[in-house]
Amino acid sequence: MDDLRRTLRYLMPGAVLLLEAGLLLRITHPTWLARTIGSFPAGIGGATGILLGVGALGWILSQAHHGLLWSSLGPRYGQDFRPFVSHLLRSGRLRLCCHGSPRCGPDDVTLAGAWRVVQVLWEGALVSLPETTPEYKTSHEAAQRHTDVVHALGTSFIASLGATATWLAVTAHHQESAIRLPLAGFVALLFAALHFANYRNAREHSTVLEVMVLSLMLRRRGRALMVPSC
Repeated sequence: MDDLRRTLRYLMPGAVLLLEAGLLLRITHPTWLARTIGSFPAGIGGATGILLGVGALGWILSQAHHGLLWSSLGPRYGQDFRPFVSHLLRSGRLRLCCHGSPRCGPDDVTLAGAWRVVQVLWEGALVSLPETTPEYKTSHEAAQRHTDVVHALGTSFIASLGATATWLAVTAHHQESAIRLPLAGFVALLFAALHFANYRNAREHSTVLEVMVLSLMLRRRGRALMVPSC
């Protein structure tokens, strides 16, 4: 099941881009779209090529999604764990080992550093504790599933923007039905808005879930945890 979920996280964004771009082009460029689709080879070879192309496209969209996460837009676009890690440092439930200094202060936590700390907490320092109960491990698995959902919705938003860019590129070179351009533009905006709204809601839900579970794990541990910050 995990392998299927990991495969779909790259296939779905590419499929979203192609389907939304196809719908937009169907509205304004039906003749060009039919001619283009008719030029694809039929049979197993054509289907395999399309599948590989969709997967490669999904990989590119995933890289764009992660690029936004680590860009200057990261705090607004992605999950920001800096407040959570700073709170743990102030409360004494977490200590960070940094290169060049014994500890990092609550005000020194960066966006990427907070992500690394949370990753360490999830994958190693807490989940492997002998006293960690099966219930906590189940919560950890649930949080991982939510992370996959957030990734899928984020890349789908990027795919929607890519579909609009594809439609605009074709429109700039081929004119068929100018009267339908406003309709297609409205549909493109609607798709992007829906994708971003769903991504934002899932992102906030996943962040709160991860913070709650990690807080419970640290409280159960009962003593400060030392982890590397980089």
